[in-house]
Amino acid sequence: MKRLITISIFLFICALFSDSSIGAKENYEWQNVVSSGKGCFPPNCKQGQFPMAIVPLVAFENKLWSVGDKSVWTSPDGINWSSQPKTDWGERYGMAFVFFAGKIWMLGGMKTWDDFRNDVWSSGDGTNWKQETSKAAWSPRRGHGVLVFKNKMWLLGGAVSSGRRNETPRQFRNDIWFSENGVDWTQATANAPWSKRGGHISLVFDNKIWVIGGGKNRDVWTSDDGKNWTQITDEAAWSERQGNGGLVFDRKIWIFGGMEKNDVWFSTDGANWQTALAQSPWSARTARQSIVFDNKLWLFSGKTGREDSWSGDVWTMNRKMH
Repeated sequence: MKRLITISIFLFICALFSDSSIGAKENYEWQNVVSSGKGCFPPNCKQGQFPMAIVPLVAFENKLWSVGDKSVWTSPDGINWSSQPKTDWGERYGMAFVFFAGKIWMLGGMKTWDDFRNDVWSSGDGTNWKQETSKAAWSPRRGHGVLVFKNKMWLLGGAVSSGRRNETPRQFRNDIWFSENGVDWTQATANAPWSKRGGHISLVFDNKIWVIGGGKNRDVWTSDDGKNWTQITDEAAWSERQGNGGLVFDRKIWIFGGMEKNDVWFSTDGANWQTALAQSPWSARTARQSIVFDNKLWLFSGKTGREDSWSGDVWTMNRKMH
């Protein structure tokens, strides 16, 4: 009897360790599900290709949706894509999308370096769009964070226009706004304690809002109300990076890739970070075009060089079955 109890305890401890972060390198694996060259840049896309440089989101009918200026792409499985024309709002860059209250929402972005926007559009089908407001209460911007938290849309920080057509932004924001309908916006704070920034990771984890990195920052901040913030760490273990991915998957925060990088990191608390892979099987690249879908982390293409070079492949990361 004692022997059986001892064996049971041993097996229980082994099970705990096999499911812990200690075994992360063995517990997760990347798979190339779409070969290189299958991506496209709108409007030069053929049926079946997926649009590169667009961040997909999970929306209607639990499908993947990628919204461009003139077309919208959908996929039931992340591999097979179909496209159709869409209306309104036209060509722009640096805008943010979110699925909220049964609609896809598009917020802000830029037409040119001297023409930033603060309009808000929504769509109940991904094809037909309605302008909810031409000028939201928050200032025109790009590279802002947008998420859904406590049944509200939240907008965090971002870059503002330099006012010159040939000059990239030099000014940023750290204000935070929320809305229940996309039209009426309330400012949670004009100046969050984290520094002004754009291109940061904004996500929801452990029933809190998180702001991670952005620019040359490696700090991690969290808030349960959008107004009061706590700094979890001022310098995460991963190196400075731009264009990296950041998602919540399998009860962990993941930071991966970025310009000239292909490492993968995870954390269960935002303070302590571990390396899942020092070098992934996918080449060094930006990784913003990523999403959690179908119990996997998906990476769609990414910019692989300083020139306009994109890989056009698709990778997934999933937890190994033991």
